[in-house]
Amino acid sequence: MSASQGDGGVLPRALSALHGGGATPGNGFVVRDRLVSVLLAPHFETTILVSGPAGAGKTTLVGQWLQRDARACARIRVSSALSAPAPLAAALIEALGHLGPMTLGARSVVTASEPVFSSMLLPLLTELAATRPEPYLLVVDDIHLLGDPTCHLVLQAVADGVPTGSAVVLLSQDRFPPWLTTTRTEGRLLAIDSDALAFDVDEAAALYAGMDCRLTDAEVARSVEHTQGWAVAMYLGALERRRRSPTRGGDVVPLPAAHDHDAAAYVRSQVLDGLDDDVQEFLVRTSILDELDPGLCDAVLGRTDSAVVLGWLHERLQLDVEVDHARRALRLHELLRSVLTEELELYEPFFVETLHLRAAKWLVRHGELDAGIRHAQASGYLPYVGSLIWPEVPACVGTGRPDRLRTWLAAMSDDDISRDRWLTLAAAWSCLQSGDDLRMEKWLLTAADHAGRGWRDGSAPDEYAASLAVIEAVVGRHGLDDVLALCAMAADGLPASSPFQAAVCLLRGITLAFEGSLDGGITCVYEAVRLGHALDVPVVVADGSAWLGLMSLLQGDHSKGLALVDQAADAMTEFGLERLATSAHTLTALALAQAVRRDSTAAAQTLARARLLTPMIAGIAPWFAVLGRLVLARTAVMLGQGSVARQLLREAHEHTTADLEDRPVLADLRDQVEVQLRMLSVDGVSAAALTSAELRVLQFLPSHLSFPQISERMFLSSNTVKTHALAIYRKLGVSTRGDAVARARSLGLLDQLPLD
Repeated sequence: MSASQGDGGVLPRALSALHGGGATPGNGFVVRDRLVSVLLAPHFETTILVSGPAGAGKTTLVGQWLQRDARACARIRVSSALSAPAPLAAALIEALGHLGPMTLGARSVVTASEPVFSSMLLPLLTELAATRPEPYLLVVDDIHLLGDPTCHLVLQAVADGVPTGSAVVLLSQDRFPPWLTTTRTEGRLLAIDSDALAFDVDEAAALYAGMDCRLTDAEVARSVEHTQGWAVAMYLGALERRRRSPTRGGDVVPLPAAHDHDAAAYVRSQVLDGLDDDVQEFLVRTSILDELDPGLCDAVLGRTDSAVVLGWLHERLQLDVEVDHARRALRLHELLRSVLTEELELYEPFFVETLHLRAAKWLVRHGELDAGIRHAQASGYLPYVGSLIWPEVPACVGTGRPDRLRTWLAAMSDDDISRDRWLTLAAAWSCLQSGDDLRMEKWLLTAADHAGRGWRDGSAPDEYAASLAVIEAVVGRHGLDDVLALCAMAADGLPASSPFQAAVCLLRGITLAFEGSLDGGITCVYEAVRLGHALDVPVVVADGSAWLGLMSLLQGDHSKGLALVDQAADAMTEFGLERLATSAHTLTALALAQAVRRDSTAAAQTLARARLLTPMIAGIAPWFAVLGRLVLARTAVMLGQGSVARQLLREAHEHTTADLEDRPVLADLRDQVEVQLRMLSVDGVSAAALTSAELRVLQFLPSHLSFPQISERMFLSSNTVKTHALAIYRKLGVSTRGDAVARARSLGLLDQLPLD
């Protein structure tokens, strides 16, 4: 069925109510009182243009208006038989003849030949339009089918003669026919466009109620937003909902999908069939794009005229949103796009990956990295995806934006990630900063496979092996000597401008300090902070400043230590580093600094936050598992929280490996805490003395999860979770889950941190 058949198209009979053909089930007409009242109101315009896409309800609106308007009416619908000037003029003469007396010999001058056409036929049409004895409405439907400019002269001649009180009503799928520009400039045009035709919430509610779809006001509003008020999309969505859930109300009306037969048939017959092959190909192949930017479309399609095509489509389809007028960038209606995408996958599946790859390269060149990565992933070309993501890893894991990296990786399967070595390393870093040490271990083993046997022994490591050495040094599984060896390997193999050089310098400095070269380590960490500023790695600036401040505080230089910790805290806040698991470093130093300042309230809160984060990095930096807990224990002692300090001391002892047993920095701090504990006569807040495992369970208590559900998420048995929960209740001095949550919040143990 061609587009000349109007809005009704191939839709079921029930849908014809939207186009003036009958009653909608259970509701009669969906009354468009909002727009009918506009048309019924007195106005001086003598030409009325109602323009909108197929299925927008143009014919319905005009039909309801004509039922309530007292003026005489004549209607014609443009078809292939009326697409030439002479047949169109003849039809208009017949229509005007129904509205008043016919001029003698009028039919004899119907011709497209000059000079009769211009000198006799056009003036005759103007005269007939001007001399009807009573006010009238002349409706001409589907004028977008008139491609011959001479036909526009015929309509213009009629419009020029319509007197005030009467109107020629033009229905079109084109946004605005250019030949009406003069009419609009002269103030003789009233236009109702696709935006005005879009159903509002009240009209949508009436439509759904008439189709026995019982929706809440909020659900109706979401449906209107989802369909952009396109009447046919709402109707087809309601039909789909009834098919899926015929006995229930309250479901959100879905946007019909491309595989829905009625929806696909309607879009194809009423929207696409009226377009030539080149334009259809343009739309199908660009359906992979979220937005149709002329430059992007040119790059994807290998053409140079996309701006012209998009301008034409914007005027003709009216199923788009203009997202940038200056660039002529458009976004297609989602239903249209879904049908186009199905066409592409059905008829040109071999071309889809190429289109995505072209799109990715253009978007990346123009600074739209996220969109470029999405298209690169859709292309299936993993080496290119890895080349885009890996350079961004330092910024993501070093500036408080691990969620961005996680989003990129979540769009791919583990199998895809494991096939590319750079993606594998990126996944390892993502897991490190989210505290997922088990998956991090998986990715590190896969990365080692990519690097090859003996990658640690290479005399001149390549950049990949050096990059792997960095994260292995952060993890530090094989002792401090191995960390120094990995740092040396990474420093040699990485470009001097690599942001990871700052992290390497930080790790080397901290390791030197633990091995007894405190002054050398401090010098190295200062260099790491400098590199962190130069290479834009805020996490190194924060962690390095925090470590330097911590060393100063432990040595009794409070003025210098507090200033350095303040710098670390400022960097953490400015760059959102609290989202990183490794921010436990900075929070630990900050808690001690606040205790030194005697700000007990802030120190207690920061202590609780640091304790929550510390278990998240249990799989990395074994030295921090000990040092961090010892510093927190000292903070707890200063706050009078003896039981907390003792618990932290026990945990520090549990994490002390043979490699860390006799390190001076750790041994001295442990001795200081033990002496201070013996001097502490009053236990401040014993309720806060929760183990790491109990703290982890505590985070789930505010949720609605049952103990068995919590156990599934924690990979523990249900009995173990229940035992931890009962221990929490006992230590907090409560007997119910709700009271435990309230008490924990009052102690700062349940600060709602975005622990990404």
